[in-house]
Amino acid sequence: MSDFKSMPSIINKTLSGLLKGDNYDVARLVFNWEEIVGKNFASFTNPIKISVDFKTQKKTLSIGVSNNSFGTELHYMKTSIIGKINFFCGKNVVEDIKVVLRPMGS
Repeated sequence: MSDFKSMPSIINKTLSGLLKGDNYDVARLVFNWEEIVGKNFASFTNPIKISVDFKTQKKTLSIGVSNNSFGTELHYMKTSIIGKINFFCGKNVVEDIKVVLRPMGS
């Protein structure tokens, strides 16, 4: 069984071959969101996309929230969440977070 690999590692390796750059980073965030931010936070949020400001090259992650009160909570946790994301990815994937109000699952 030394050749056994976990499903997440297989999926991450497959995604890295199919997607490049920010698309791969977003796919990793979506797939591993609960592990990165915790079950409670993941239950009312979801990563949507990473946008890059072409003037400053600043990368912003848009996160969907199911209602305004969760958006307020996200605002106060922003620095911590950015740190968790960048630590998980092993590089500075995100420098800012934008809150987007949208029903979960869309």
